[in-house]
Amino acid sequence: MIKKFVMAAILLSSFVFTPVYAINNREATRIVEQAMETSEEYCGVETERIIHHQGRVYLFYSTRGTPSESFEHPGRRECSGGSGSGMFHLAVLDESGKVMNIDVLNPETNGPVAQINTRLLDVRSAKISGNELTFVNNEYGKDPNTGQDDSNCCASDRYLNRFRLSDMKLLGREFIGRDPQ
Repeated sequence: MIKKFVMAAILLSSFVFTPVYAINNREATRIVEQAMETSEEYCGVETERIIHHQGRVYLFYSTRGTPSESFEHPGRRECSGGSGSGMFHLAVLDESGKVMNIDVLNPETNGPVAQINTRLLDVRSAKISGNELTFVNNEYGKDPNTGQDDSNCCASDRYLNRFRLSDMKLLGREFIGRDPQ
């Protein structure tokens, strides 16, 4: 009798403590891509990293540029190109797939993030610990040995960015060093 009770308790606990997400990665990606396509603000959406946490989906994605009028084909909109036009974004979705924030890193909707260079995000560094999301990005700075500004190709100052999960507000940024050139 005790054995049956213990087995039932183990099975029940595996269901209770296993997180269940209503949407999978593919569905989250589709939702964000559709939202970005209808906004016509950016083009070339590509999913970079997805983190599920406590019923929410945090989706880092990149865009290739902004749509603009074509010079070669008047009346047609084309995506701007070049290495300087791509950037990273962070969307937050709830467990049902509803977009809560399509671009947490947009300075127009979240002013304090304006200091984050979204061209140079390290999405692999993103992690959630407690009630914070952290990730690293690079910024342009000066070489401490020569005093010269970083060249356009090679922003070397690294910053750790901390966001509060409950409202996705930027809690702080910390200089954590420079990439070797």
